[in-house]
Amino acid sequence: MLNGLFTIYLNNTKEEQWKLSGKDEEQRIREKQTIKELLDYPVVKDLSSTFLVTTNTRNDYNHAGENPNPTKAQKLIDQIDERLIKVFEYFNLPQVPSETLHSHPHPQSALFINLSNHPSSTWQPAQLEAARQYGEIIDIDFPAVDALCSQEKINLLANQYAQNIINRGVPTCITVHVMGEMTLTFRLVELLKAQGICCVASTTERIVNTLPDGKKETLFSFVQFREY
Repeated sequence: MLNGLFTIYLNNTKEEQWKLSGKDEEQRIREKQTIKELLDYPVVKDLSSTFLVTTNTRNDYNHAGENPNPTKAQKLIDQIDERLIKVFEYFNLPQVPSETLHSHPHPQSALFINLSNHPSSTWQPAQLEAARQYGEIIDIDFPAVDALCSQEKINLLANQYAQNIINRGVPTCITVHVMGEMTLTFRLVELLKAQGICCVASTTERIVNTLPDGKKETLFSFVQFREY
């Protein structure tokens, strides 16, 4: 039930779509009531994103590099360590067992991931320079979101893109520039910030010039990156 509980919370699954294990109606009613009560527990909200990362890490580990786009061995070690530390800290356990921790002799590269519909190749010099202060720039196209898209689809997209980003390095070395459809942006920022990943938006100044023919020209000048 625990796996299903986290999945329900992460995807905001409607009650009628819950997968229940009860063999008869009475058992299923009790199961639904239990799920509703547990969904109100803070631990479900606080550790749901950790569950998502742990599940994907476990699957990658179990397939021993035979699945599509397997995570590198050192990255798997990093992810396992990070999840253990997060869970131990959450439950105020005295320490993470030393045998689970590993030193990392090679520092992780800082990354600035541009998740938007404006590739960095089109940016003004000031914006490029500001982005490079965060790390190496990587462009990822923000997905198109249909106006009729369901909340379940938004959650699925957010989980997929968040996992793609999480797999790219140590969270504290990643900054993500998230600019796109608002509901997907909100969910993505929630998931990424829960992993300790810094998320920023770009701010601009609107400049309106009057041309000789009387027409108005509107320009947008980059000002700064601001954290969500």
